[in-house]
Amino acid sequence: MNYIDQFINFVSTLYTPRRACTTLFMICGGVLSLCKILPLLHLWLTTAIKPIAQNYETYILLISLVIGVSLGIVVFSIVDLIVLTIYEHLISKKEKNPKVN
Repeated sequence: MNYIDQFINFVSTLYTPRRACTTLFMICGGVLSLCKILPLLHLWLTTAIKPIAQNYETYILLISLVIGVSLGIVVFSIVDLIVLTIYEHLISKKEKNPKVN
């Protein structure tokens, strides 16, 4: 499978706005975790993991990415819940007060 096929398969998974937003939040969470959480984890975990693992920096990077992607999914779920609640509230308010012509 070449790069073009992989890209087409990736884009085909984004056919709903919700999936596209979930992917966007996951990518943003991963990038932000690499910028903000990775230096802290590197500082904290180097002394603990370095004697055990030869590739300790890879493990710290993986932990940081997992945390970032997970936080991105949690934030998207909260935002989705808030938006749907507001939308349902507006729809129910509109149905209760119909406009009379």
